[in-house]
Amino acid sequence: MCGILRLGGRGTSAHHKFGLSQAMVYPQKYGDNQTRLFIHWTRDGYYRTGCLDHDCLGFVQVNNRYSLGGTLTPVSKYDGQQFDIEISIQQDKTTGNWWLILQDIPIGYWPAQLFTRFAFGADRIRWGGQIYDSEGNGEHTTTTMGSGHFPYEGPRRASYFSKLRYLDDSNDLRDPMIASLQPEVTNKFCYNAMISQDSNHGVYFYYGGPGYNAECP
Repeated sequence: MCGILRLGGRGTSAHHKFGLSQAMVYPQKYGDNQTRLFIHWTRDGYYRTGCLDHDCLGFVQVNNRYSLGGTLTPVSKYDGQQFDIEISIQQDKTTGNWWLILQDIPIGYWPAQLFTRFAFGADRIRWGGQIYDSEGNGEHTTTTMGSGHFPYEGPRRASYFSKLRYLDDSNDLRDPMIASLQPEVTNKFCYNAMISQDSNHGVYFYYGGPGYNAECP
């Protein structure tokens, strides 16, 4: 069973800031419920290639301060203090490598030779969340997305991505047009999203949900 919540737009590289809330990421692998930095890459849409963090060859880590799969602290609390983290994925136009940057610190890169379609940038960007449960018992998974609360709860309660931006062909940062964003939600009663824009947060969206509930059986 799974739940997917994605916003798609066009651009060349992704650059955004988002708020971290309570989350469980592969607890069976890490043995705890800590919020973690992890990445899954694929070059054929998850068909045959790709893996999590360093589970297969590909990602080249160059930083020893932050590690893929490592815990992130501090994290936001429901109806409490909020913390932001800035993440971007940018292509080096000289080498063609794709860099993962956290808080302006390069973490590592995916070598250009891993990919066939991204030699000159990307034409689509997706932001959002995804839940997957391979051991369904006939009902939707109880795994929460984000803080586990729906977007309508708003600031300090729902998880969010803010200041969504992309690098254009001239390497200038631009805000995506809200009209160009195409929400994709598998079941709004399990997880959902609300998109907006203002002068403080740029283009942003609240997202997430509890998964299994009375309206999401």
